Amino acid sequence: MEEAVEAVVAAGVEPFPTVDKCDASGRGAHAVVADLDGALLRSRSAFPYYALVAFEAGGVPRLLLLLLLAPLAAALRALASESACARVLVFAATAGARVRDIESAARAVLPRFYAADVHPAAWRVFSACARRRVVLTAAPRIMAEPFLRDCLGADAVAGTELATWRGRATGMVDSRRGVLVGWSRADALREILAGDDDDDAAPDVGLGNSRSDYPFMSMCKVVDECGYVVDMGEQSLLTNLGGEDDRVDTLDLYDEGIPNLMKPPTPKFMLEKYSYVSIMCFTFITKLHLFDLSDYGPCVIARLLNDSLNDGGVTSAMAASSAMCGLAGRLSHEAYIVPRAPVEPLPMDQLPRPVIFHDGLLVRRPTPLAALLVVLWFPVGFALACLRIAAGALLPMPLVYYAFWALGVRVHVRGAPPPPRAERATGRRGVLFACSHRTLLDPIFLSTALGRPVAAVTYSLSRLSEFLSPIRTVRLTRDRASDAAMIRDLLAEGDLVICPEGTTCREPFLLRFSALFAELTHEVVPVAMENRMSMFHGTTARGWKGMDPFYFFMNPSPAYVVTFLNKLPPELTCAGGRTSHEVANYIQRLIAATLSYECTSLTRKDKYLALAGNDGVVATPKPPAPAKKPNGC
Repeated sequence: MEEAVEAVVAAGVEPFPTVDKCDASGRGAHAVVADLDGALLRSRSAFPYYALVAFEAGGVPRLLLLLLLAPLAAALRALASESACARVLVFAATAGARVRDIESAARAVLPRFYAADVHPAAWRVFSACARRRVVLTAAPRIMAEPFLRDCLGADAVAGTELATWRGRATGMVDSRRGVLVGWSRADALREILAGDDDDDAAPDVGLGNSRSDYPFMSMCKVVDECGYVVDMGEQSLLTNLGGEDDRVDTLDLYDEGIPNLMKPPTPKFMLEKYSYVSIMCFTFITKLHLFDLSDYGPCVIARLLNDSLNDGGVTSAMAASSAMCGLAGRLSHEAYIVPRAPVEPLPMDQLPRPVIFHDGLLVRRPTPLAALLVVLWFPVGFALACLRIAAGALLPMPLVYYAFWALGVRVHVRGAPPPPRAERATGRRGVLFACSHRTLLDPIFLSTALGRPVAAVTYSLSRLSEFLSPIRTVRLTRDRASDAAMIRDLLAEGDLVICPEGTTCREPFLLRFSALFAELTHEVVPVAMENRMSMFHGTTARGWKGMDPFYFFMNPSPAYVVTFLNKLPPELTCAGGRTSHEVANYIQRLIAATLSYECTSLTRKDKYLALAGNDGVVATPKPPAPAKKPNGC
């Protein structure tokens, strides 16, 4: 088949239409096979995803190595092959990295960036085919598979396999198949289909983006111009052409070892055997081979050529060629090319499973230019973060607001914050600020907006963050009775900040609010917290939380928007007969409406199971048991 494809490519023939010509209706019983980069995804470059893995697995040094080798990879792609380019990128991004770190990045980091780059036209066809969805990619399978299975609903994924040694990637590609490009994709698809018990396992539709995808695209089912799927075992085509009695099975062309067109005839063979046959006939035979009309193709060719060659003239051969070209125009594999024209990505809320939780430090898609800016800014940003943290920790709280603005940190205050306790009626307990949770710095920026320090309760906080915090922080024990008593004591002393979600969420969603706070006080002020970061995320679920404040302040100009909502009226609190769950759900809806976010019933446990593979509970060390006294006098 290789010679046939090469002949068609050399002749400039485009055998597959563009994906916008595909009718996606009524395909619930169809199977689809698609390429990833350039087909399901808009971008044809996999560099950003290698950059994400490099940064998450090896930090700035590995990202710098990838940047240094990127020009070599681009040159090899242009001058040598796509396989050579992929090998360089794989080496730079994974050499020496722990396999579990690559898997963790693929599960927690890459889906957010993949989901933001889905091609809408390709997804229209891919999502419509529900019987089976297969994806082939040159990228390492370990990187792409979590997103493809969990977010796009792929049933099978074949990609490049990494070579590993003692739990670490060697930076090489598994030699058994190599990089999954060109003909190796067709081989991988055959292996997937061979393991299917379904007799009708061949894909109905194929989606590719370049001529290197033709091998697996030509394995899709053959349809006529009306969309009818041609059954290779049927004799109806021969009957329509004159019946089985008219078949010519003794023609030399048929007897020369090409009965099923497993190998296309060469021009030399054609000219030696039939010197007066036009090259057009050979071009059509090659095209038939590309379309793999394996069972009835030789009979059609034999019959048409036999009728023409008996006259012994070029004219009749040309007529036969013309008739055969008409047949080829009516029969083709149902596969489509995704064009290179720029399009807007598919909105992420249209995916079967939207990405709510994701991890990783980089905010923007790390194109080569963006990755270079990250590397250059990192040392400058770290020094600036240290200066900003020192200003927040050492200056009096009324001055922190102005110091942050002078250092490029923007704090926007909206609504009417309640007055300090000293200005309220004597004997009243403190106000509980119920905040949405974006980063660990939420209580600090709320205190900055108020101009006074307000204590905060938290489930988990690193020792470093606790040491640097300019406000009082109190750890909760996750024991309901002891936590309730602790919160009552803190409210008796003054105002208190609590984040009922229990963990942060980066996307415009609010997690389920814990109802404990609503049982403890009727003085509740909802606060909608919103932040903006341009380079680094200030939260992590897999890394060390002690660096979270540093990464937030490493952004060139981070911003916080603190919106104080009206205090809950008594009739909407537990004092007015509402249950604690009703109060918590009402505050969640109120904050979500203010921020234009969506409420969910997801919890901290759901987040950490999705991103880190645990329930997010930090084990507290037990105090050592008292030493036993020795027996005797």
